[in-house]
Amino acid sequence: MIKKLLFMKKFIETVVKNKEVFYLEVDESFAMCSSVSFYIEETNEAIPVALFFEDKDAALACKTEDWKDGILQSATLEEFIEICFWYAGRNNGCGNRLLKLTFRAVKNTYLQRL
Repeated sequence: MIKKLLFMKKFIETVVKNKEVFYLEVDESFAMCSSVSFYIEETNEAIPVALFFEDKDAALACKTEDWKDGILQSATLEEFIEICFWYAGRNNGCGNRLLKLTFRAVKNTYLQRL
């Protein structure tokens, strides 16, 4: 768990510093996978998560199998926050907990840099 938190902290600090995030566009959407940490309580079903990366190389390294035809895209920090709000509203808000944690961490890190 600590390793995951350190990875998330590094991701957030890098995204806030660079004000840019990267992702693979697949079938006019984001590359997606099932969360290994967050589940819908009622069904115990893994929450689908969109994959975002702090650098181009990490995103490009994921262009395999289902995502081999993925198109590298980037979003500004502001666009990333909007994407988080949009995604939180999908699937009856099942991703709200994960996105609220991510958004809160991004906001706090950003405010500390001001």
